[in-house]
Amino acid sequence: MPAAQTQFATATWGEETFEESPGQRKMTRVKATYTYTGTIEGTSTVEYLMVYRGDDSGQFVGLERLDGQIADKIGSCILKHAGTFDAAGVTSTWSFVPGASTGELRGLNGQGTYALAGHGPYTIDFTYSFENPGSETH
Repeated sequence: MPAAQTQFATATWGEETFEESPGQRKMTRVKATYTYTGTIEGTSTVEYLMVYRGDDSGQFVGLERLDGQIADKIGSCILKHAGTFDAAGVTSTWSFVPGASTGELRGLNGQGTYALAGHGPYTIDFTYSFENPGSETH
């Protein structure tokens, strides 16, 4: 799989608490939009579920729909996120969901990682490949 880098920046971030235990934990739902430049060019919408521990560290999972292009191929794809956060920043791994890409991105596979601190834009290291669209697992 080719190795690549891309950058992303947060365009919008809306976070709402849906459960809270004072001094113990808080659970939130986030809807955000990102812009990508580099090997990935486009915009995305992501929804995260987050849990904060009493010390403001926590974990999150999310699904992101990206519309744009990867290398020279145009379409949309879904990314699956899982990560952690604390006062120092955010770390996450993500992967392209097999069988959930459209257009020229059909057959897209791969994964990436990022570590965030500060206000961005942020760099993502990832690998990707394209399989024969007829061989995708649904």
